[in-house]
Amino acid sequence: MDEAALRNLPIDIQLSKLRDWLVDRKWVSKDFYKVTEEVRAELPSLLSLLPQDIKQNLPSAENLSYYDFCEIVNSLEAWTKIISKLKANNVYLGDSAVLLVRDVNFEGPSLKKQQDRARKRLQDLANKELDYIAIEKAHRQQFASACQQLGFEATELDDMEEKISSIQHRLQPFVNEALADIQSLEFQAAVTYYREFLAFTLDEVPIEILPLVNFISRKGDAAVHTFLTGEDVEVVNETNTNLLSKMAKTKIDFGDANQEPKIDFGDADQEPKIDFGD
Repeated sequence: MDEAALRNLPIDIQLSKLRDWLVDRKWVSKDFYKVTEEVRAELPSLLSLLPQDIKQNLPSAENLSYYDFCEIVNSLEAWTKIISKLKANNVYLGDSAVLLVRDVNFEGPSLKKQQDRARKRLQDLANKELDYIAIEKAHRQQFASACQQLGFEATELDDMEEKISSIQHRLQPFVNEALADIQSLEFQAAVTYYREFLAFTLDEVPIEILPLVNFISRKGDAAVHTFLTGEDVEVVNETNTNLLSKMAKTKIDFGDANQEPKIDFGDADQEPKIDFGD
């Protein structure tokens, strides 16, 4: 084997001993790090002079090496001094050995941990997606079942407007039946008994009980506005044909999809208290 071939043979060197091997074999001097420190002290000012298009493609300042300097030396003449200092006595070999050891011992494991966290996050999101798909399927089935109970098939929201509007008249018999029950003598007797029971147990006559029931008993099918304000208004029983259209156009804000929802359980150190009233 000729000498050129021998020079190209790979050498098996223990990674942690790489810098010492370069010093022992006289490839670099023992104090090569002094030149490295001097070079790196000049980097901040030199980096500030670089055009943005060059700077944005470079690694961080602490990870810059001789080979990065070689790539940009043709762009800025000032970098030739850096190259010269690092090439003298093969300082760049020692500096490169330090960076390589650091990358293998620290940067590599750090990136591996980040990769593992990212994979776990992706798996969690995939599991959540399956859960949401199952929930969506269950809700669709409930929606279809509710539509069947109302007497029509589940369709898109645009079609639902007309179908729901067409069955609103079915509610009136239930309303009339409820009004009749509330206004019946038997129901009123039960209300009177309840009032007298409260007066006996509390040793005082309650000022007002069952306000909504009493209002319906007096007014019948009246407006909610009348119940809240006492002002009589005309009740117009007509279908609001624009309601579902407005619902269809309304957008729901589900928040940030990349952000995991949090549940506020309160102060874990504070003992819960039950308010039993006065």
